[in-house]
Amino acid sequence: MKDLIVITSSIDEIKNLDADSFLIGNKYGVRTNRVFSKEETLEIKDIVSKRGKRLYILVNKIFLQDELDGLFNYLSWLKSIDVDGIFFSDLGVITMGEQLGIKDKLVYFSETQMVNHKDCEFFVNQGLKGVILSKELPLEDIITTSKLVKGNLGMIIHGYLHMFYSKRKILRNFFEKYNQEYEYQNKRTLKLKEQKRNEYYPIYEDENGSYIFSHGCMSSLNDFKEIVNSDLKMFIIDSIFLSKEHVKNALDYYKKILNGIDGDYQKLIEEEFKEVDFTTGFLHHQTGIYK
Repeated sequence: MKDLIVITSSIDEIKNLDADSFLIGNKYGVRTNRVFSKEETLEIKDIVSKRGKRLYILVNKIFLQDELDGLFNYLSWLKSIDVDGIFFSDLGVITMGEQLGIKDKLVYFSETQMVNHKDCEFFVNQGLKGVILSKELPLEDIITTSKLVKGNLGMIIHGYLHMFYSKRKILRNFFEKYNQEYEYQNKRTLKLKEQKRNEYYPIYEDENGSYIFSHGCMSSLNDFKEIVNSDLKMFIIDSIFLSKEHVKNALDYYKKILNGIDGDYQKLIEEEFKEVDFTTGFLHHQTGIYK
């Protein structure tokens, strides 16, 4: 079964978008579009259940020792409300998942480390629900890996790619160094200018640290037919920095391709959102050149 997943910050999107699943943030996730409270998560769980959709929870921090008790309690709570999946990156979550009897709901989502089929086999053999491949993989390696692993693999197909994370408050430190007022916590309005090229990288900061994203919006619309015909099962649209209209239209186009309806959807989305600089990410680049 193919699973179109939207990482979202909007309850309205969850009510209206025709995604198969929704992936939402909380205080145990980093680079989340929004931190949803337990009360909001319960509301969302009710919405997706009534719509016949699935709810996944992003728990992708690297956890310090003093956070483990809170994490265990939160995972126990997620079990009690029967979420459909938990996307994580800290390996300690596997141990806790085993203790709680929810390993089959865990999806390994490190964003960078799953670069070959042996990496993926290791986690699939742990009895996890799935593994998301590294966003830096070229299309050829993605297709090959999907064929060699008997498990539930996925990839990011659309959105600004997360390139850098630090627990340091980079923006706050910068403004304080130059004696300027800092008013950018949780705001998405700043960009870094690349020194040698005319490229701008979105940057923001929250209570968990600082994040830098790719200068352009990765789109796999031109390659999605080939991707769909592989053995991949999960396809993620990350809505951060994207308008609601962009997310809706992109999702509609991917669903059409998934349903065998041909069209020049990349051309359409470029015409609709001329302000967006679209790229194909690493799909057509050999990763080794950039590492």
